[in-house]
Amino acid sequence: MASGVPPLHPAHNPLYTEFQKLLPEYSDGKLSGQLLGTEVTTVANMRASILSGLVEVGLFLR
Repeated sequence: MASGVPPLHPAHNPLYTEFQKLLPEYSDGKLSGQLLGTEVTTVANMRASILSGLVEVGLFLR
């Protein structure tokens, strides 16, 4: 998972941090996620990151 925005941005915290925390709970432990930072991908190149498989869940603006 990657929000593509800095940690203080609301799209990162609480949106992605809460999603990461609740994902195992709502999936009965079947799913979890690792939150990647902007040093890995940004919102500007999120589409390429998703298409390449680097990121499976990301903030995508169209």
